Amino acid sequence: MMISAVECPRTPHLKSPHGVKRPVGCFCNGNTSHPLPAKTLCYEPHTWEGEKWGTNQFLCFVGECNPYGECRNIFEREVCETERAPK
Repeated sequence: MMISAVECPRTPHLKSPHGVKRPVGCFCNGNTSHPLPAKTLCYEPHTWEGEKWGTNQFLCFVGECNPYGECRNIFEREVCETERAPK
């Protein structure tokens, strides 16, 4: 059964500059037995913690989920926003 990021409310998300919410990492609610679908755009875990650009804004690495639940860097960075600090 395929799981979408929408079905994973406890998965931390950050907002892209265009207001699109992307998951941090590729596991539904942190459960390693429930990876998000391959090709889902994601933010690489922990990369958002480095460069703060403003209030609740960070420079994030964009990735793509692979079939094993890993968020693989696609060599793009963008400013992302938190609604509250991801855990």
